[in-house]
Amino acid sequence: MRVSEVTGSPSPARPDLPRLGPRTWWVYLALAQPKTLAELAAEAGIVEDSVRTHLRKLERAELVARVVAPDADTQWHRIVELDTPTVYGLVGRVRRARLKRPRSDALPEYPRPFPAVAVALAGLAGVLATAVVVLVLVLGR
Repeated sequence: MRVSEVTGSPSPARPDLPRLGPRTWWVYLALAQPKTLAELAAEAGIVEDSVRTHLRKLERAELVARVVAPDADTQWHRIVELDTPTVYGLVGRVRRARLKRPRSDALPEYPRPFPAVAVALAGLAGVLATAVVVLVLVLGR
């Protein structure tokens, strides 16, 4: 499924993706593992009633379902897994809405340089910038 970058609406290739708001998609992304309503509300930093509203929208769209266990709290989980490009589109949409990315969204991570390498490269860039300034001052005389 693909999501249009501009409108957030389904692309013509997959018109079955419902048009939902960024907070609702945030809740969907947060359900990478089954969670209770209280866990989702705590992670999102919003009240449980608001999370419940978003879960109902996702349930009507047949993207999530609740699992009721007799001796435990009701848990919610995804019943539809979207393809990776669609998930990345949703994450971008959530970010553009200035919502924090859910801790549990299961996106493949690209390899990143080790922190020590990044610090060394930043230090090298500073040294090179200083050397250029010194050369300009010396040669400019």
